[in-house]
Amino acid sequence: VLPADTVEIGEAAFRGCGANRVTVPDGTLRIGAKAFADNPDLLLIRLPAGLESIDSSCLDGCGLVTVRAPEGSEALRWAESLGFPVEAE
Repeated sequence: VLPADTVEIGEAAFRGCGANRVTVPDGTLRIGAKAFADNPDLLLIRLPAGLESIDSSCLDGCGLVTVRAPEGSEALRWAESLGFPVEAE
């Protein structure tokens, strides 16, 4: 779980950190390139509704990550467009 006041997750911020679940807090607006890349044990990432931009490479090298996001959100559409399994909230 990231700090509640997170607004942006920068490029490669958590690359290779070994996490298996990540919760991106509400209020986060941007996720940069390779932000969570190279975490092969990552199974689930929860994305908030208000994300304005998500780099398409943010989950590179993570395998088949399930993306949980609010129904109808841009985050859910982003995950579906890239072929990630999704869970709508």
